[in-house]
Amino acid sequence: MFTTPYNPSFGELPFCILGRKQVIENIKFAFDNNLNDPYRTVLFTGARGIGKTVLLEKVVEISLEYGFVSVNLTAGNTMIQDLFDQLYERTEHILSQGKKIKSFTVKDFNIEFFGDNKNIGLRTKLERVLSKLNELGVGLLITIDEIYKTAPGLGDIIIAYQHYKREGRNVALMLAGLPKNVSEILSDSEETKNFTFLRRAEKVALKDIPLDEVIQLYYSTFNEANKKLTMEDAIFMAETTQGYPFMLQLVGYYVWRKSGNIVEKNDISAGIAQAKERLGVLVFEASLGDISEKDVAFLRAMAALDTPASTANIQKEMGVSQGYIQQYRLRLLETELIYSPSYGKLDFSIPYLKEYLN
Repeated sequence: MFTTPYNPSFGELPFCILGRKQVIENIKFAFDNNLNDPYRTVLFTGARGIGKTVLLEKVVEISLEYGFVSVNLTAGNTMIQDLFDQLYERTEHILSQGKKIKSFTVKDFNIEFFGDNKNIGLRTKLERVLSKLNELGVGLLITIDEIYKTAPGLGDIIIAYQHYKREGRNVALMLAGLPKNVSEILSDSEETKNFTFLRRAEKVALKDIPLDEVIQLYYSTFNEANKKLTMEDAIFMAETTQGYPFMLQLVGYYVWRKSGNIVEKNDISAGIAQAKERLGVLVFEASLGDISEKDVAFLRAMAALDTPASTANIQKEMGVSQGYIQQYRLRLLETELIYSPSYGKLDFSIPYLKEYLN
């Protein structure tokens, strides 16, 4: 019996990443060739479930092939401590070999790089470790997920990284965040002065996956596992996902679970129904929790209309001023929960969000 290749867990690296071939090739080239390649510093953005964390995981996997160690952080109160904890864990074996000793303890690590001076700043601490790694022919990749402008220590890491780049160190930085949070970080204000360097980072806005790739994936994986799936049904399943990466995993996972050696129509219907339910719990609840009640009211007004909906009809539905509509239109476009397919029109970016709101 074949284990399902589909994994509907957030941030878990799936067996196959679709629709990201070019950006992956660009990052491989950057790791392999040039310390100053723009893809050494990348800022991934996109709505929930679009695959930001998965792509960071893939970048970490790729970096190992090119002689890097990585520290993989999530923005938050413990980020700096996590950085140094991981730095020791990921470099201990390299540093012990470099010193030709059997083990390199946390105490050894601290004495070697920080001595008795507890007042050394992050930049100097990290630089000492990085210098030794580079001396041994090893690069350092730092990934930070779920970034936001008030994350403790984020500005310090970015400033330190900026200096390492200027010094020609073998280092790379990959960040990921929701569109609204990334927009705030890149804005020009006193709060974001430590993030100025990121305005020159390579920005990758992740989009939906082409349906032909989804169709081929469903058709090949099911049939190769002796689960007979017709091309017609593979197309139907793919169209149901609308190219949304997390929905691709959900539909594949639940249809696989429901079906036997022959994938029946009712297996597909039941699997899709369960996928939609999980999408609501895992994506929509969190996405709506990130925005204000007034933002949600705007979305509910949109959901009550035929979409794409005109801003004039949304204004009428809500009974508010044109200025109010324009303000919340811009706020929600920034979140990428909605998009504008044409002038004066708005539609939902994530499949089934309208259905969920209704």
